[in-house]
Amino acid sequence: MKTRILIVLTALAEVCSLNAKAAEIIYPGCPVPPPEECVCDVLPDIYNYGLMFGAVGCETRKIIFSGFIQTDYQFIDVQNRTEQFVPVTFMHKKDLKGEKIQGLVEVNDPSEVNNFAMRRVRLTTQAILGDNWSGLIELDFTSKDHGLRFNSPSTVVDTIITTPNKHGIFGIADAYIEKYCANQFFRAGHRKVRFGYEELIPDYELKNIERSIASQYFSEPIQPSPLSGSPLGFDSRYVGIFWDGFYQGFNYGASLVNGFQGTDSCSDITNNELGIFGGIGYMATFGCLDLEIGVNVGYLPKGNSRTLLLPNAAPVGVDDGIPAPLAITDGVGIRASIAGVNPYLSFSWNNAFYGWIEILAARVQKGQDNGLTTANPIGVTIAPSYMWNDCLELAFRASFLDTDFRGVRISNVIHCAPDTTIFADDVGPFFAGDVYNKAREFYIGFNYYWLNRAMMFSAGYEWAQFRDRGISLAGTPISNSFQGAKTNVHQVRARLQLVF
Repeated sequence: MKTRILIVLTALAEVCSLNAKAAEIIYPGCPVPPPEECVCDVLPDIYNYGLMFGAVGCETRKIIFSGFIQTDYQFIDVQNRTEQFVPVTFMHKKDLKGEKIQGLVEVNDPSEVNNFAMRRVRLTTQAILGDNWSGLIELDFTSKDHGLRFNSPSTVVDTIITTPNKHGIFGIADAYIEKYCANQFFRAGHRKVRFGYEELIPDYELKNIERSIASQYFSEPIQPSPLSGSPLGFDSRYVGIFWDGFYQGFNYGASLVNGFQGTDSCSDITNNELGIFGGIGYMATFGCLDLEIGVNVGYLPKGNSRTLLLPNAAPVGVDDGIPAPLAITDGVGIRASIAGVNPYLSFSWNNAFYGWIEILAARVQKGQDNGLTTANPIGVTIAPSYMWNDCLELAFRASFLDTDFRGVRISNVIHCAPDTTIFADDVGPFFAGDVYNKAREFYIGFNYYWLNRAMMFSAGYEWAQFRDRGISLAGTPISNSFQGAKTNVHQVRARLQLVF
């Protein structure tokens, strides 16, 4: 009997102890009761809540959870316009003497893409503190990106290292600390820079399911291989400090960021230089017409992806494994910079017609396929839409891209699209994906909203054409090869989206 009494008393003591600890967990440093000992400005009655979340420290006023889920269907068919055999000079793998022979390269159609995909699964946590301080973390559970970072070893060659994502099976989309003061926002962390009107549209507000080929070319991360038709990796997300503000119809911003993309906490960088972005826009209303016009600019001193092969100061005659067009003969390091400009115009009329147009232009040192000549790629996109009624919206888009002989792959500007494959006579596949000099696309589709736009269903058809095909074998471009036939890409996409 005494044993049973002791067990009951012990259990009661544990329950009381857990209740006291629960109060401390909910409000660490603010034990309840007594409430008069707590320094919190507002202390809810915890006994009137069934479930509560708390934060370490009473300075946290509010924690907001939000996010969105996108489930997609995609059908993509890549077709060569004509059957093509391109004569090239290549090294036969069975030729032990290393003599160059003539052969034929056949460009075949890849298999169709016909599947479902989780395009984005995002969860955002925002903490509101006192004195206009806040912080935000947005996790991307579908990210498969690798971290790209520059590496400067003891040798003369700069390289780019591809490292596995350091954040587990998902990545960090945004993470920054924010201070608000008199219509000014000061942020420090990882987020998008101000460049590219379409790129700055939130992912859950896209009207055309995927971003345009021009936007993808300028903003997608660089590929860690030389002369591969890599995107510029110019805008999008960086680590740095950001400033944005508003004043009497004007909006403006500037940022000082790392010269490379990614969320790596450290990098083996000894020669990296910081990049700068900024822009200004003006918004005005004329009756039923809302209009915004503006321009964004950016500069990365070593932003060209080809810097992964460029030495800092290679002595004359040093065999550093760099292809001949990129070799340095004067002992002076190459500054492969990128400078960009982005004028844009957006409008909204009577809350029914909406649209925008932007130009993306850049000057890329050593950017052309020969590794010597400056490239001036340019992209133009226009995207109007019309609200048929309160739920149904019609969406259109046209986009044009000219890489100025820098080259672009299909997969780098169309999400999940396969590249055309090169086969050499008696040798087999040489390189999965030839490059093109120009591209254009046209999209038509619709969006259907319900539940106050928390739910959206989108569907559309997109036709794209890649022109002036070039071929790259073993990373070395074929001279004057941007003369091949055209390739057409047909896409049907659908998306069901939930925002909370």
